[in-house]
Amino acid sequence: VLTPNLKNTNPPTINIKATIWYSNLVNRRPRIITILAPGLFIGTFLLYALIQYQKHRQFLTFGWDVAVFDQPIYLFSRGQAPLSSLMAMHTLGDHFHPLLLLIGGLVYKLWASPLFLFWLQSSIVTASGVVIYLLAKKVFHYSPLALAVSAMYLFSVSLQSMVLDDFHDDVLATLPLALIFLFLEQKNWLGYWLATAGLLLVKEEFGLLTAAIGLLVILRKISLKHGLTTICVGLISFYLLLQVIMPWYSQTSHYAHYSDTNSPPVMIKQIIRQPWLPFTTLVDHPQKLKTLITGTVSFGFLPLLAPPVFALPILETLIIRFIDSTAPLRFAFNNHYNGPLIPLLVIASIYAIPKLIKRFSPTALTTWVLGFTVLQGIFFHGPVNSILKSQFWQIQSWQQDARALVGQVPPGVSLATQNSLLPHLDQRPEFYLLPKIGNADYIAVDLHPGPNKLYAQTPEQLQTQLDQLIASSQYKILWQQNQALLLRRVGVK
Repeated sequence: VLTPNLKNTNPPTINIKATIWYSNLVNRRPRIITILAPGLFIGTFLLYALIQYQKHRQFLTFGWDVAVFDQPIYLFSRGQAPLSSLMAMHTLGDHFHPLLLLIGGLVYKLWASPLFLFWLQSSIVTASGVVIYLLAKKVFHYSPLALAVSAMYLFSVSLQSMVLDDFHDDVLATLPLALIFLFLEQKNWLGYWLATAGLLLVKEEFGLLTAAIGLLVILRKISLKHGLTTICVGLISFYLLLQVIMPWYSQTSHYAHYSDTNSPPVMIKQIIRQPWLPFTTLVDHPQKLKTLITGTVSFGFLPLLAPPVFALPILETLIIRFIDSTAPLRFAFNNHYNGPLIPLLVIASIYAIPKLIKRFSPTALTTWVLGFTVLQGIFFHGPVNSILKSQFWQIQSWQQDARALVGQVPPGVSLATQNSLLPHLDQRPEFYLLPKIGNADYIAVDLHPGPNKLYAQTPEQLQTQLDQLIASSQYKILWQQNQALLLRRVGVK
């Protein structure tokens, strides 16, 4: 019998404590993720809901981005036509969002407050983060990295900016978009078509995005039948909504937001004359470049590594925003127009990761994703950082005066008021945004200086307008507290 020579054998050195620690960590990973995932999603919702609540409480929400939704939903919940005084038309003639109108109308029967809109927006975005997590887990089967990708999405500066920028129906597209790609991955066609219908019912312009997704379905060889059907449904929806349905609601001959420079026929003619226009329009303005760079950096450059087919819906959302040179506001990265772009960027990031896992460990990729999640918030100054500032938690004296003024305005009366007061006073059949007065019986103003408080006039112009109304005996001061005033038309009781 041959026996080994154990005298010269050097057994490997093993760190027993480190091995046990790592083994326990691996074994506990599912339990840790089970705790971290709900904490991330619940915490994100509460954080965004808190910031929106405080902004509204401090009169830092504004008429054009709140009252334009709040008033029609309120009227609809009371059985009246959902008209918008700001747009002077039926709300579905302004933007096509029947789901929002129906859901909001039901909730407003019990609780009519614009806070519902803010919190709905936060819940939709948070729910889309949950779907992103589920999609990522299915694509690369590593829960910690999937959760990191979801966190990168939920705290990207562009998403923060659009969620905390009052209320917009574009942001509601985040959930159906995420669901579309999850159901595609699962080959769940019923879920896919329900999510597609949800996307088309969020806003009228998403028909073109739907068509781009249909082309992606074909090129990825998922389903030729469903891809072609998606393209047809998207294009037909886009045409019918903008050319037939919405003009009927607005009682005009054309889509309310068309002009001589941005209608589809005009754009098609421009592209025929300049076939390179869809590509040059992406980089011909500094704000466009900033949006491209910020979006790429926010997701750790991962979208650049995704399969090229995922660029199709991304390019559609960018071109539809950038091609109209008369609307530079749409170029910026820090507003609601990023609604469809941000989920598409994180979806592209998810499909870039399987290729990277072949070269880098999941732990290294998780570190990369979390690192960019933190760094982009620091370098791009994410809006959630506002909770670290003392003024976020304070109610200043002018805000107390404004709150007292809101309490003095009788319900239901015809009112003219300013941009910062309107979200607190728009739930009535008729109002006017100063400097328009129309046949308003009351005028409510807050003369304390501040950003965005007025629309189309300066504080000096507002003061002059009030002085003239009082001097001509058209209105008289009914109530005043410091720089907050309520005027009533002479003769009105």
